[in-house]
Amino acid sequence: MPVTAVLIARPLPIDTGLELVPSLPDASARADHELELLLALRHALVATRGYMGSEIAEVLTRMQALCEQKEESPHLVAVLRGQVTDHMMRAEFPLAHAAAEQKLRLIQGQNDPAQLAVAHYDLGCMLYWGGTFTPAREHLEQALSLRRAHVLDPRRTDTFMVNHDVMCRAWLSWICAFLGDHDQALTYSRDSVKIAQELRHPYTLVQALAFASSFHLRRREVQAANELLNRMLALANEEGFSYFAVTARNLQAWGLILQGHSDDGIALMRQSQAILQKMANLGRTALTLQIAEGYRQSGQANEGLAVIQEVQEMIARTGERFYEAELYRLQGELHLIETSCQEADIARCFQKALDTARQQRAKMFALRAAMSLCRLWQRQGRHDVAHRLLAEVYQEFTEGFDIPDMQEAKGQLAELETG
Repeated sequence: MPVTAVLIARPLPIDTGLELVPSLPDASARADHELELLLALRHALVATRGYMGSEIAEVLTRMQALCEQKEESPHLVAVLRGQVTDHMMRAEFPLAHAAAEQKLRLIQGQNDPAQLAVAHYDLGCMLYWGGTFTPAREHLEQALSLRRAHVLDPRRTDTFMVNHDVMCRAWLSWICAFLGDHDQALTYSRDSVKIAQELRHPYTLVQALAFASSFHLRRREVQAANELLNRMLALANEEGFSYFAVTARNLQAWGLILQGHSDDGIALMRQSQAILQKMANLGRTALTLQIAEGYRQSGQANEGLAVIQEVQEMIARTGERFYEAELYRLQGELHLIETSCQEADIARCFQKALDTARQQRAKMFALRAAMSLCRLWQRQGRHDVAHRLLAEVYQEFTEGFDIPDMQEAKGQLAELETG
């Protein structure tokens, strides 16, 4: 009886299944069954322990070796997909990109729209972390377009526990928000959660809830985020998804800081970060910057600037630049509460934040940077130039006027107009 049939007939652990593999008489069959079981083991390790453990690296190395033993393997694309995902979660972007390119070369010419959609999905995700939001959006929208055009089953979750109809929308919600397309971003976020709920697949739902709660935190909508976080944490604890349980705590800390509870938020953020960094490195720049924001709120400039330096080192080491504009803006805000920093140096931080956001076409971050710079100019009595810049940035938006950033900018413009 094949190993997979044994496992279905008797609920044995995956390790037991792997022990049965050598008893198969056919070498090719042994390799295929071992690959199938190793993929299942990889998914279980990720769900329960995160991405940083040495066990996952060992599983991927073994899968790669098995694929190289055969001229063709139906599992090679899955192995490469695992390398893309796991290197990306470790913030090892050059390695992730190399695996993605190899996978794309492998599937080109195969007339497989499902795999081509996944290739676009992977590239879109990696481009996002590097801060190249417009190309990232194009790849993710192409992935969705391929899925629609070829009527790919929206209920299908791939071998890496990813439903692309859900997750393309989840990623696009983040990207569209940064690009200033707030209404479309909200539609993508809501649709991702709605589809995930209909699937009744816990791992897909916890992913969608994580993205949706983070989406609202990025827009500074704490109440909406907390409602989703409560559901996310309950589901993660119920299903034993430890990575997502810790992520939920991290995001709750972000919400506390946004609400002005800086001491509690910093404490919870540092506690959860210490656990999370053992599971994944991805996205740490944005979360760590919230600690700097907490220190800014409590007037602790030196502590906040030390965190800024830590994040700058992360960016230099990994190339994770999706929150780089916010780094420079927060750096300026922290210098602003120092008594020794010159206003010209503070203005340079805000200008660098604005320039970075514009280079990335991130209207949301450009608006925040412009508001910070204009507040500084307002203090200096430069009301006309401040109004001109902020009005210019604000007028680039065509939607999303009810979100907190837009409401704050509107109020600041009105204040500048009255002098």
